[in-house]
Amino acid sequence: TCVDCPTPVIGEITDRALDIDSDDRLHVAFGGDHLMYGFSDGGPWTFTVADRSPGVGDHAAVAVDAQNRPHISYYDSVNQDLKYATLESTGWRIETVDPQVIQGGDTSIAVDSAGKPHIAYDLGGASTYAYRDGSGWHREEVPECLSTMRVGVDSANRAHVACAGTGGLRYGWRDQQGWTMEAVPVLGSSGFSLILDQSGTPHISGTFYGSAWLGYAHRDQEGWHVQTVESAPGEAGYSSIALDPSGVPRISYYFEDGTNAGDL
Repeated sequence: TCVDCPTPVIGEITDRALDIDSDDRLHVAFGGDHLMYGFSDGGPWTFTVADRSPGVGDHAAVAVDAQNRPHISYYDSVNQDLKYATLESTGWRIETVDPQVIQGGDTSIAVDSAGKPHIAYDLGGASTYAYRDGSGWHREEVPECLSTMRVGVDSANRAHVACAGTGGLRYGWRDQQGWTMEAVPVLGSSGFSLILDQSGTPHISGTFYGSAWLGYAHRDQEGWHVQTVESAPGEAGYSSIALDPSGVPRISYYFEDGTNAGDL
């Protein structure tokens, strides 16, 4: 159901368009002409318009905080802005994060334990990280990252990213000294997805470098460990990774073997 909703125009959707809160309710964000937000507690979906501005909602990503409030990052194609929306008791609060986004690119959002948003996005070919604190929004380019980037936040409120870089996929984290970056072995830089577990360990799904197979990588004190998820003849991509309550990875992805239009 949707109260006072226009006919939705669905543009580019990210691997973080869906999130699950602590009560197992689903939250989704999407758009293209307006920013749409929906939630479900297991029954029918309820949708509302979060931002009625024209030409907004592409590349939307959503994350819920400890109070189960949604936070959404998305692109405004009319004004070429990166925007942010969050639901408060008085309604949706809309902010411009960056007014200099030349062209729309994937966005990714995470929320720390203090309820502060962290956003990764493309800025005309440069990968940019933004976060908000009491003094407003702060933005910085992430070294070794060239385009698509995903962000997560650990229990110490440190940002972690995976990004498309020179020679493949890069991973890094930010502390008081700045960014520490390293290569993720074997995996390429397209169709990847990042999530952190409760200990801050990164888990990444994506295609292998120079291949259409789907892989899974996680990092521990011994380094990176990579496994093959899909090696059937065909092409895998557009993955999205999540962890179940036991920390076991669950990956959805697109697969095309030439016999149909593609399967999820």
